[in-house]
Amino acid sequence: MPENLEEMPTPRASKSGIKSMQGYSVAIKDMLNQCDECIGFRFTLERSAVGALMSAKSVDAGLEAFCHKRNKEETRKRLELEEQEEEFRKREEIRKQEEIDRKRRAARRATERAEKEQARNQWRREKEEASRAEYERRAAEMQSLRETLRRAFSHKMRLKMLFLKAACEGISPEELHDYLEEEGIDFGDFDSDDPFVSSLFDSYSDFFEEINGDYDEDIREETEEKDRKMAAILGVEPDADERTLKVTHRKLALKFHPDRWRSDSDHGMAREEAQEKFKEIQNAYDHLMSRFDDEYDENDC
Repeated sequence: MPENLEEMPTPRASKSGIKSMQGYSVAIKDMLNQCDECIGFRFTLERSAVGALMSAKSVDAGLEAFCHKRNKEETRKRLELEEQEEEFRKREEIRKQEEIDRKRRAARRATERAEKEQARNQWRREKEEASRAEYERRAAEMQSLRETLRRAFSHKMRLKMLFLKAACEGISPEELHDYLEEEGIDFGDFDSDDPFVSSLFDSYSDFFEEINGDYDEDIREETEEKDRKMAAILGVEPDADERTLKVTHRKLALKFHPDRWRSDSDHGMAREEAQEKFKEIQNAYDHLMSRFDDEYDENDC
């Protein structure tokens, strides 16, 4: 080595606790000497690299072998890093796409819920209007007898009329007692053991349950029918699990995607037909997958 290199063995601890020589700390002193100021630096060489240089036929051959080994190792590390970055990028793209799909389905589900709520409110309004029309018809028929009824009939008749009025206004069975008291009914006027009052309350509860139960049953049947139609589009069962839906959707999406259309495609459809089929498949997939989004939302809560 040149005279201005100072060879300093660098000890490192092995697994057994005994220090071994793993490298050499090399100091270059007085590299530049100008204006009474010296500049030098220090670096470390691995023991294997020094051994290779010492055993080489010449310094140039040793340096060439050392540089070749170093470049090969750096290339290997760079390729490994690029592979890791590519894998991370792919996973991130999949995660972002799934998040986009989930948000799209959540927006779709919110729209469907709003539409169902709007339909329910419309159904209630129609029921209320029908009940009110019936009430008004009966009230018109009894208009000529109103004065006679006020004098001839007891509190029971007035109670019946208020029950009918409460039904027209959509008063629930839980709110009925307070509603009647606000209308001036004093239950002290009735015998506590009188079956007339209890039968009126029971009949009202059955009536209220009937008009609301019909709607819930209709909605349930419509939902099941829609699930069957959407499952038929994908070619799966209505109760298919999440993995089955994802695998089936991916196959169909690749088959009918407009960007993959060719004139000799297996499905034999025109571009416009394939595009409509792709939209239909996407719509069915979003509808069936929304069930699992509901489960995720409940777990998040």
